[in-house]
Amino acid sequence: MLCLLAGPAWADEPPPAGAPAPWPLGDPAEPRDPPAERPPPAPAPREPPAAAPSSGTAEEVGHLADSLRELAQIADRVGVDTGSHEASRLAHAAEVAAGTLELAVMVAGANPAEMATTYWSVSLGGGSLQAPEREPAGELAVSGGFLVTGPRCTMLDAGVRASLATRYGPTLAQSGRLCFGAVELEPEQSTADNKVEFLALNAYESIGLNVRPSVDAAAVTDSRRYALAEGGLSAEGLRWYWHQRRWSVAAPWVALSGSILARSVEGDLQWLTRVTAAAWFGELRYHRDGRQLTDFALRFLPIAADTIESGQAINTLSLVPFEMIGLGAYGVYVDAQGGLDLTAEKDGDTPAEIASKPDLGIGSWRLALRLGVPRLNAQLISRQRLLPTLDEGAVAEKREGATLHVDLGRMFLDGEAYRAHLRLYHGPGDVPDQELDTWGVQGEAWIRAGRHLLVGTTVEVGRSFVFAEPALPGAGAPRFGHLVLAQVGWRASSTQRVD
Repeated sequence: MLCLLAGPAWADEPPPAGAPAPWPLGDPAEPRDPPAERPPPAPAPREPPAAAPSSGTAEEVGHLADSLRELAQIADRVGVDTGSHEASRLAHAAEVAAGTLELAVMVAGANPAEMATTYWSVSLGGGSLQAPEREPAGELAVSGGFLVTGPRCTMLDAGVRASLATRYGPTLAQSGRLCFGAVELEPEQSTADNKVEFLALNAYESIGLNVRPSVDAAAVTDSRRYALAEGGLSAEGLRWYWHQRRWSVAAPWVALSGSILARSVEGDLQWLTRVTAAAWFGELRYHRDGRQLTDFALRFLPIAADTIESGQAINTLSLVPFEMIGLGAYGVYVDAQGGLDLTAEKDGDTPAEIASKPDLGIGSWRLALRLGVPRLNAQLISRQRLLPTLDEGAVAEKREGATLHVDLGRMFLDGEAYRAHLRLYHGPGDVPDQELDTWGVQGEAWIRAGRHLLVGTTVEVGRSFVFAEPALPGAGAPRFGHLVLAQVGWRASSTQRVD
């Protein structure tokens, strides 16, 4: 989907105990790929945990419900109708509360807090900006965050970043993620070979003010800054592990997210609200240990619906009957996804409005070759997809790209390069109004010069609309530009065990 419209912001990950402190890696307000395209490595198999003690709170509420039910029966026998009715209602409410508390206790106990980390950093950079004229550029940024980790996942990850940049002014970005883990069914019957879990919940939210589009917001968004608020929730149904918990099968998975985007266009406020729903109805997964880059997974009948509730953009729908992740071994893995992307009608559209918009259906795919391990890996990616624009148009984007991630203690590098061919549609039918090419390179490199000190550089170079003066999307070819900053930073963090 269009990176400008849906781009959650992520905070920095904490280091494992004893590892060097991490560093501020990029602006968390920059749009990123959705998490579904970057599945995290699976944790190593664990021995079955001991059964959690029963919740005293839930038991007490249950006893209260029984007592109130007896009170209702006594009142009914002696003819106190009003008392019987009210006591029955109170007993029913207590029963509901007992069940709710028991479920909450199970969810909380599935991923108890183990470690808490706080961190903060300050960075100062200076360099050159060409967008479209060349001029000096500088940036001062302050960031901080708080993380709580558990045995299954990072339970809470919250971060904030404030920066002041020449030409663009102040920027504020905040993000958060929640992982509730999964509830283990009948843990007393679990073994080192198999177990059953249900209700794995994850949520995220992000807010950005005056954020700048990244160079790879590839389609046709210009350099205008914008404000964004976004939130989402995903839930997985039942998952059964077997064969030393290396294999699992799950069904179903659903996710829902919503976002609001606003920006000023020639003095007028332009905004839109967007709702995205996604699901798959089954998954077969092989769980590799944490030293490997990814799990292997086959997903059955994945589908996504992307709806613009208000604003200028049109609706798109993605039908993806096949998705495969991490096929391979020894650090060489292949991802594959194929389906159909098409435009869709919006509620309230008149026949004239429907006839005036693009009517498209294209084959969509994503192929990726992943090489390496979590600390040193690269990807080669080829994909085609349909993206909505901000002016009731659509873009069919065909892109080839490569990414590189290196984290070798003293050195950190994260980079991406791409080129894309765009077919722009603004009128009715399926004949493109314009075809053009765009490309970009972006990345950052840091050297850890001491316990807290770091030096590095961030780079964005390309032929992209984000280096053009604000104009209507798609007006003319994308402009060449760059943003290069040499930076120095200071970072501190602390980690402690949660009792």
